[in-house]
Amino acid sequence: MPDLPLTLYRADWVLPVCAAPIRDGAVLVGTDGRIAAVGPRLAIEPPEGAVIEDLGPVALMPGLVNVHAHPELAMYRGALEDLNFRDWILRLVGSKRAALTEADFHAAARWTMVEAVRSGITTLAATESSGA
Repeated sequence: MPDLPLTLYRADWVLPVCAAPIRDGAVLVGTDGRIAAVGPRLAIEPPEGAVIEDLGPVALMPGLVNVHAHPELAMYRGALEDLNFRDWILRLVGSKRAALTEADFHAAARWTMVEAVRSGITTLAATESSGA
């Protein structure tokens, strides 16, 4: 992996995983892409040559994790909404086997990944049977 620029991200809020929220916070990311420091903006002096990204009125936080996802089923969004769970799952499984190709599953899974990243989800545990 090529060296990344040393970057200091500043935001109105930084939400660390194992600490209280930091108002007017900063996150320093090293050239290896790893977090080198997290803290109040005034406590982290930007190293010489660092790129400074002032993100403004945002909350800077770790990526979200979806621990149970079905990326292959994105094409069914909005369909079968009025059914109870038993009828829904039976119809879903039956129609999935009958009408879709491997390419359909892969396209749906790729679209799900686009939506996940746009929503701040960086990790997805896919629980599907197609392998997509």
